[in-house]
Amino acid sequence: MVSVLKPEKVEVWFPDSLRQRYVRHITGQRSLSPAQAEYFVRLWGYAYLKRKGPPYKKIQALDNDLYDYPFLFSHEEASRLFYVDKERGTSRAAGLMLKKFADDKRKNLIQYRRFEGTKTEITLNIPIEFALPNIRPEDSIYADKFDRRKDLLPVTKFLLELYSVNTQVSQPELEFSIKRGLRDWAQRYPKGMRVIRRSSDKEAIGFLTIIPVSPRSERQFCSSPHESLHLSRFAPDLEDPIQIASKVETDCYIAYIRSWQIQPGLWTYDNVLALLEETKITLRSIHEEYPELSEVYSMTIHPRLEEFARILGFKTSSLKSDSPIRWLFTHLDTFLSLDFQDVLSQFTYDD
Repeated sequence: MVSVLKPEKVEVWFPDSLRQRYVRHITGQRSLSPAQAEYFVRLWGYAYLKRKGPPYKKIQALDNDLYDYPFLFSHEEASRLFYVDKERGTSRAAGLMLKKFADDKRKNLIQYRRFEGTKTEITLNIPIEFALPNIRPEDSIYADKFDRRKDLLPVTKFLLELYSVNTQVSQPELEFSIKRGLRDWAQRYPKGMRVIRRSSDKEAIGFLTIIPVSPRSERQFCSSPHESLHLSRFAPDLEDPIQIASKVETDCYIAYIRSWQIQPGLWTYDNVLALLEETKITLRSIHEEYPELSEVYSMTIHPRLEEFARILGFKTSSLKSDSPIRWLFTHLDTFLSLDFQDVLSQFTYDD
């Protein structure tokens, strides 16, 4: 129980572990940088307790129902709330941050009115998507190997949406093709197939496939990607256009991210970060197996994935084509050196 709600005692009334979950979740949404997300989450928590108390109980979860609750809040109080753990941070700086939250059309997070003197009336506009999907500790996530016995159906389900964007194949035929393709990949290179699971039900919510490319297939990346769009048109009697490098093919230079997806509705900061960290781990493992590896390729199968890849520094091929499907490429060393927490602040997570 907190007897007096002091802005500078944020650690007392808003536990750091929970606060950081909210910060990670909303970073990138409404163009919020990590620092801005931290300031806004503190403001959200402060407003939440002001409405609920006194007495002020430690925050267990925040809600979005604050649109009709204006409260008085000075710039000096804002500086104590925002900058308690920083050497610099004036009342003027805090006021400018409040103004940015209010005036930036991409954010539109607060409404405020200035009064004579030092007080400001603030009302928060909390977007629905700012609520955590599930705050139960048992619903944490972790990386795991792809299990074709239990992961095939859930992964096929969300890959179906990915591949259906740029194909004329019927849904039943496409679904059947994806299933057969996943089984084939799992037999030929299981090391490159990884999932992100929910702890509570062990369900796969993210999927990753990376293969080392045989030198015999390198020319595919200089041709139209349509010729290599394999999973949506898989057939046992057709040879995979991009072959996996054998163990003796030490002149393997390309790692190909064949699939990179999170279940629709679950594109959150935490889930995307987990997928990227597992991508980095998998690439390093493949690099150990093939020391000459230097390039990473993927494909612009879905608009969301193209945006995702561009933020990570991937470039698109210069092949002249009106098709939305293009090759994406980057240098392995560049990708492995990325600070994902910083990069992901630029990504929009709304589905």
